[in-house]
Amino acid sequence: MLFHPILSLKKHSDGTFTLNAVTYGPNSCIKAGAARIGAPQGESFIKAAQPVTLVMEEAGEICAQVTTPMAHTLKGITPEGQTNTMIQVFVVFRDEVRGIATICFEQADLGKNLGTSKLHSVSTYHLHAQNLKIIIEGADSKDPVMVYESVSREERYHGKSLSVEKTPVGTLYSAAIEIIPDLHSRFLTIVAPQANCPEDARSVSIETLAIETLSEDHFAGPVAIDRQIQTYKVVHLTGNAW
Repeated sequence: MLFHPILSLKKHSDGTFTLNAVTYGPNSCIKAGAARIGAPQGESFIKAAQPVTLVMEEAGEICAQVTTPMAHTLKGITPEGQTNTMIQVFVVFRDEVRGIATICFEQADLGKNLGTSKLHSVSTYHLHAQNLKIIIEGADSKDPVMVYESVSREERYHGKSLSVEKTPVGTLYSAAIEIIPDLHSRFLTIVAPQANCPEDARSVSIETLAIETLSEDHFAGPVAIDRQIQTYKVVHLTGNAW
């Protein structure tokens, strides 16, 4: 979902918190700007929340029309008294609030420094949207598998049929889900975020996205297509990982 931040929170031994946010914009000409404590001017916020503003800025004139992730980190957040139970994040672009999300302080990953239960990296994802289910297995192996399940069919992708690319915003799993020669190809890319699961928990919640790319084809090659060749559709995914 564009301009809707995906939030994570880490608590430190001194009682302060670090907020990490990944927000997706519609093109490559938008970048992460300032991050500060406080709500945008004139914007009301939840009474029990510590407001935070994340600013998006325009950069450059030549833009790739592809969904682009932007990362913010804000350190030193301290709850103001016992009444503050969460952080409310406002994403601002062109002086307008484009997205709002919240995260509770109790959701912070306390980590090993505070003697909490041990953590392990997740390797299995079960994600879903309307009429779509995605399973990724063996994310920590050399031969992961992605299962694509829609209303009409179910497919498994691995080996050469599954492209895997580790990036700063997560691991990208891509597969061709439809190929019609001389007409188009359809690709599905899943952004699998890194996540840790406590050993005493069955799973952790995941919120991420899928990008469906429609790439037009022509028997004479791309030079015969007089318009944009690739178009994109973003699908919001939720689920669990362990």
